[in-house]
Amino acid sequence: LYDEFFLVIEGRGTTEVWRTGDEHHPQVFEWQPGTLFMAPLNAHHRLVNATNSPALLLASNNAPPIMNIFQSRRFIFEHPYQFTERYGLEQDFFRARSEIEAEPVRGRAAIRSNLFPDVVNAQLPLDNQRAPGYRRIQPYFDGYMADASTGGFLAEYPIGRYSKGHYHLSGAVLVCLSGQGYTFNWPVELGPRPWESGHGDQVKIQEYTAGGLVAAAPGGGNWFHQHFSAGAEPMRILNYWGGPTSNWGGIFEDKGGEEVKAGNLFGISEGGRTIMYPEEDPFIRQEFARRLAAVGRKSAMPESLFQQRQADDSAAHDVEHQHAHTH
Repeated sequence: LYDEFFLVIEGRGTTEVWRTGDEHHPQVFEWQPGTLFMAPLNAHHRLVNATNSPALLLASNNAPPIMNIFQSRRFIFEHPYQFTERYGLEQDFFRARSEIEAEPVRGRAAIRSNLFPDVVNAQLPLDNQRAPGYRRIQPYFDGYMADASTGGFLAEYPIGRYSKGHYHLSGAVLVCLSGQGYTFNWPVELGPRPWESGHGDQVKIQEYTAGGLVAAAPGGGNWFHQHFSAGAEPMRILNYWGGPTSNWGGIFEDKGGEEVKAGNLFGISEGGRTIMYPEEDPFIRQEFARRLAAVGRKSAMPESLFQQRQADDSAAHDVEHQHAHTH
């Protein structure tokens, strides 16, 4: 009675899926490194390793809150109810689809599919909302509401680029699929410029390496975080958000989408959840340049992204200088 998703890290094989009473006629599909798929709610499934080497799959589910709510192993694992609206034994249920549609709240690219053959190497649509050159796709799995909260996301940051800082509650887990980089995390109470305000020692740094996991907000409450592609190839990540029992602090309870938009499109000075590039702490660019230099690379961030803050700072300096001369 819980939702479960699988990401193949190593190995090749098949998955068999069936309902009680249909065990002699399972639906079968193949997987390989990079395959992402879901196991239908309250249906049986079996993973079969097709090689003579170990297979490694990363499973993500929302079983803990379901178990905490019902506290009955028999109810959770032996209940006969069939969620036909979620899985109706459709012959094409595990057919990989590639038709792209617009996610209704922010207009971002989405695909309705229960099987993604290779999320490591698949071409991703250009998004640009989180960073320049940022690519992203939203998976819509069967049985989920087709809205901004569905199924996490798959994203890629170009070499030498990084995201705007943004905040939400804990719950999101990010898997690095390829490339390398890092993420800064700090409590929202420290403000948007923690180093400048003397709180840099409270900022956490987590490294991205292929196959590694990162918590976007590693503690209770709201946390700022941002992601940096600092390797020799683009950094690709897969986001797990926890399923229908997780809402990132009420963002996705807002069916009209205003809170969701605020999280991506509006700066904190406009009442949103995002630190626009001109408003970020100067240390962020300095540290990014230092890390890139250590691997023989340079930042690919367009200077125009930061010019508004520089113009504001220059104007403030001129006013202060003029004020000093009049006294």
